[in-house]
Amino acid sequence: MLRLYDYLDSGNGYKARLLLSKLGLAYELVELDILRGESRTPDFLAKNPNGRIPALALEDGTVIAESGAILYYLAEGTRYWPEDRLARAQVLHWM
Repeated sequence: MLRLYDYLDSGNGYKARLLLSKLGLAYELVELDILRGESRTPDFLAKNPNGRIPALALEDGTVIAESGAILYYLAEGTRYWPEDRLARAQVLHWM
């Protein structure tokens, strides 16, 4: 199962949660309190060395960091990632 490391007040995390929901993908939400430094613990930094959220852990343990990369990974091959080059650029504008 996918695992999303997030801080619920994060707009970038919200984008990832929204797309996961729109795609109907099951995932486990792991909320980190960034104000208390929970994204800077050795355990989390081993998963995501930049210490930022959101971060998406795939089933094989690979972690994708940064909301834009997560959104691209999830959207590719779906209706949320258009085939038209200009339309893709417009999507990237909002990522």
